[in-house]
Amino acid sequence: MDFRITIWDINSDTLATQLTLIDRDLFVRIPAEEIEILVFQRSSRNAPNLAAWIAFSHRISCLIGSEILGVKKLAMRGRIVARLVNAARKCFAMGNFHSCRSILAGLQSPPIFRLRTTWDYLRIHHANR
Repeated sequence: MDFRITIWDINSDTLATQLTLIDRDLFVRIPAEEIEILVFQRSSRNAPNLAAWIAFSHRISCLIGSEILGVKKLAMRGRIVARLVNAARKCFAMGNFHSCRSILAGLQSPPIFRLRTTWDYLRIHHANR
């Protein structure tokens, strides 16, 4: 079976909730010793749980970029960007600043930032977001 789920198939509430749950599970695994290691060594090399949390954030921002660039139609691309902005707002409202920042990092990445017509479409059709 060839079945692919995209961001368009997921509601922004569901996306924000799922990101919050995953972030919470990763954050709870981080012991205080790993934070001390990070402070003193300035590297997450000896802190595997902290490295997993950071890697998850990086994967989210890369996923955002690839999902937006995978859509060719301007209207659909604008709607996906609006949905992701909405998901970032909901993560912020839930107190999940880490996933909110990951989504915003994906939207501020250079390939997405250069999509001028998409951002113009977003300003015209979704100005309140």
